[in-house]
Amino acid sequence: MSFKSGNFHYRKLTAAVALYCAGLTTATVQAQEAQEAAIEEILVTGSFIMRQSDQPRPISVISSDEIQQMQQKSSISELFKTLPQVTGSVSGINTQEGGGNSPTNTINLRGLGARATLVLLNGKRQTIDGSGEGVDVDNLAPSIMIERIELLTDGASATYGSDAVAGVVNFITRRNFEGTEIRSNIQKIETSKGNDPDVQFGIVSGVKGERLGIVAGLEVNHTETILAEEVFDEERMLITLQSSFANPGSFVPGSTGSIVAGRRPDPLCGSQTLAPGLRAGVLNAAGNGCLNINSLGRTLQPDHTRINGLAVVTHDLGHGITGEYELGFAHTEYDIPFGFVTPLLPPLPVVPANNPGVIAANAADPNFPIQDYRWWGRPLSSADGITGAIHGSEQDTYRLAAEFNGPILETGWQWRLSGTSSRNKSVFTSLDTLNDRLLNALNGYGGPNCGQTPASDPSGQFQGSGNCLWFNPFANHSLASPGDPEFNDPSVTDFFIGDRVNTGVGELRTINAMVAGDLFDLPGGTTSVALGYQFRKQQFSQDWDEVTNGGFSAATGTGFRFNQDPLPDFSGTRDTDAVFGEIVLYPIDNLELQAAVRYEDFGSSDSVDPKFGLIWSPMESLSLRGTYGTSFQLPREIEMFGASTGGASTRSLGGEGINARGVSNGNINLRPITSDNWTVGLTWNITDGLSLSADWWDIEFKDLVAAETADLILLADMADGFITAPQIVLRDGVPNEVCEVTGRWSGSGPLPAGCISGNDIQTFVTSFINQDGQNTNGLDFTLDYRFDALGSEWGARVNATWTNQYNIFSSGQKFDGVGSHNTLNLGVPNAEWRGNIAFDWRRGDTFARTTLRYISKLKEDDVANSPLTEEDNFITVDLVAGAKLFGNIDLTATVLNVFDASDPAKQNTLLPVTTSIYDWRGRVFRLGLGMSFN
Repeated sequence: MSFKSGNFHYRKLTAAVALYCAGLTTATVQAQEAQEAAIEEILVTGSFIMRQSDQPRPISVISSDEIQQMQQKSSISELFKTLPQVTGSVSGINTQEGGGNSPTNTINLRGLGARATLVLLNGKRQTIDGSGEGVDVDNLAPSIMIERIELLTDGASATYGSDAVAGVVNFITRRNFEGTEIRSNIQKIETSKGNDPDVQFGIVSGVKGERLGIVAGLEVNHTETILAEEVFDEERMLITLQSSFANPGSFVPGSTGSIVAGRRPDPLCGSQTLAPGLRAGVLNAAGNGCLNINSLGRTLQPDHTRINGLAVVTHDLGHGITGEYELGFAHTEYDIPFGFVTPLLPPLPVVPANNPGVIAANAADPNFPIQDYRWWGRPLSSADGITGAIHGSEQDTYRLAAEFNGPILETGWQWRLSGTSSRNKSVFTSLDTLNDRLLNALNGYGGPNCGQTPASDPSGQFQGSGNCLWFNPFANHSLASPGDPEFNDPSVTDFFIGDRVNTGVGELRTINAMVAGDLFDLPGGTTSVALGYQFRKQQFSQDWDEVTNGGFSAATGTGFRFNQDPLPDFSGTRDTDAVFGEIVLYPIDNLELQAAVRYEDFGSSDSVDPKFGLIWSPMESLSLRGTYGTSFQLPREIEMFGASTGGASTRSLGGEGINARGVSNGNINLRPITSDNWTVGLTWNITDGLSLSADWWDIEFKDLVAAETADLILLADMADGFITAPQIVLRDGVPNEVCEVTGRWSGSGPLPAGCISGNDIQTFVTSFINQDGQNTNGLDFTLDYRFDALGSEWGARVNATWTNQYNIFSSGQKFDGVGSHNTLNLGVPNAEWRGNIAFDWRRGDTFARTTLRYISKLKEDDVANSPLTEEDNFITVDLVAGAKLFGNIDLTATVLNVFDASDPAKQNTLLPVTTSIYDWRGRVFRLGLGMSFN
């Protein structure tokens, strides 16, 4: 017995494994080569013991042909979004699902959360990113360096420890490559208005000597910005969230009193003279306010650059000892259009009567007498033709790993010792309004060189004079020219819009030691065992800028206007010690038994997790398998130690949408999430060319960790007609009666006095808690047919997942999440059926493939809040064809979504799409060119 490099290397699989994996492996020639291979011992993801390769397991393999030659996808994360077993993943083609800040690209098996899927590189753990979301799969290695990806879907905490609840994804890189390979791809999204395509360039080189081998790769990816209004028409844009804090805005006469009574929209609200379409704003139903369409200026695809490099060195040290060293890095930059800066929540800023905007508004509309006004608004306006607020994200990831293995004397046993160190630093920069500077600018003391305030200039000598400039919040500033009194100098806006900066750092160090060998012979084969120890040190920290640390102060007028609640810096460290063992027995020729157990001590508590499995082949063409095990997942660092911007309700109260913020506080007493995992499956080679693989899976989560759901808290609290829950913070002096519930307001006409409106809620303060749990089960199956005819190889493949249950237990309620958007619970959008049907043709080095992709419809569980959400099946067709030219050049052409099918629309979200499951892009063209040199 010997350890292969990275503990997972094997050269060829036999027919049964190849047929089982065929649902994810594109090249038909691979399956035929595998049929001719001799049975050998292999190591697979989820085990540390080599065993016969002709035993199918719940492991899917994505080959390098799928990743590189076919060139259907522009990134690893995008490839995973098409797999039926994956749902709810965050992908780099959109960074704002639910308004999130992080562009980290994660994998979400079974819709159980990104942190419930363990991500490995060459069998080794990697650090989470600085946002705390999870491991960014696009940062692991250049895709041109990846030899294959193994996807284990039955949980594996007994082998790997925390986070392997839903399964394990293991990225395995090239090690024995010699020569140079170059690949370049360009992509054009048809709906994009820009002319610049997305591009990808990769190079890998390898040399191998008698005792030393080096393989190194580098890849560069770049995507161009695509905004929502470039893709969707006005009808679809209008179903997104709308805010009464707009620009053009609304104004309330006077400097004190009710913030609603007497409110009137900007005279230019909705005027096409101001701007075309929705950029001029939309009047609300009552006609007393201007609405902002929140999807305007918001990105579907950000301007993004990623540079990713990896080098793997293999070294024969002699005496049977080998070493392997890995050095990797990734640098990413995102420019993310994020709408038109955050709204100016109460207390509303006062616009003085002598502000040039007030004077110009009065001249155009006598309904605006010259007096003080309180402003409902946003500092930037879509009517100005600008893109909006550009938020930024920058990440740097570094990885080091070393591994040594060799024989233990002449016993036949082997040892392995390895260590890793990985670090990710993520810096996210967003924009918000600095309150004191805004108030100065509204009073004529704006600009970086003014140096005066209303307090320092009581006579008004410098007001709007010299270096002291006015800021005009009325839309008439957009029609003015430089030199006009009501014109806004860009330096004024730059003066009072500041950067909110969050710097997060995730670090992971591991030490692993293991021995393995044979014990005794049984009738079916040799019993083997592996024993090991692992130490992990995980560190995580987040550091906010000082203004965000301090929060907003109404007394001093300082702080950011929107993110008013203080967010503290935090850091945490977790040390974990683990011991584990695994044994494989063959009591008879056609039966394999596996047992494994792992004990982990992570300081505050510990966990013991067993796993049992069997593979039985009652006949040569049929194999049956099953596994049972327990798994666990530690709470995220931010869930235990930190505080973060959390969820808030987007409902309407009293005719006004809620514009409150949310804060989620950490909970040091959180318990680990635990689960029971079952799988039962079979592989049946029905004929020489026809095979079926199927696996029934069942995962039951307990003590699920999540923030309390603001919307559920609100619904339960207002059931009696009054807001009294401590988690809902109201603004000072406002009423708490929900008059549409008590019957004092019918939903139309003026809101009676003493009735709460959506703008009266300031903050939802929630906490991370252990919820009741979650249970999901279903069936994965692959049907594969191969045959030769007319001098060509032909194939058809069905690869699908049926989700039978996706039950979420939250806040004492049970939610059936199958086929639902799961707006009202902790789940993710989860279709009942997801599947791909592929038809292949190949002759020599020329191939073509047609793939039909199907996602069954999602129902809107919050019907009252989102009646316009579409509930349709989503069906797309992809075409790809390629050929090898001149021996060392290959060309690939791809059309995704050939018939330009539109994804179902989603109402009452920041974007009218459900990007975690649907592809919004429409028709996409890709062209790939590769060259290889020996």
